[in-house]
Amino acid sequence: MSHSWSEVLLVEGNITWVRRAEWLDHLGKLEEALESRYSKPGTSILPEHIVVNLCVVCLHPDTAVWCRGRVVSVTETEVVVWMLDYTGQTRLPFTSVRRLLPEFCKLPAMAERKEMGLKQEGHWVKIGEGHLINNSS
Repeated sequence: MSHSWSEVLLVEGNITWVRRAEWLDHLGKLEEALESRYSKPGTSILPEHIVVNLCVVCLHPDTAVWCRGRVVSVTETEVVVWMLDYTGQTRLPFTSVRRLLPEFCKLPAMAERKEMGLKQEGHWVKIGEGHLINNSS
């Protein structure tokens, strides 16, 4: 059975969001590609086109890197986005959200949803494929 190290990103009850150590290089390359593409104009999206479940790109409010997300809700002035590669929800103004281009839709999310108990955010855990229910989003 295969085991790998994973970083605990977010804990919500018995649901733990993790990122596998082997995905860190892929995440770095993705961040560079997103920065290269989205630091240029031409990918803005009109507020009326922002709808629930739309995949978008936005600047992560804590790390200031471009990252992929999915729209959870929309109000008159802002959008709530679930960060696909970093986990967690964030509120952003419409102007912070960009259209996700097709070339960035091919990669899976860099965070996995697992059912596991009593883990702490920021810790690293060794997990085996056969021991956990994989509910990747």
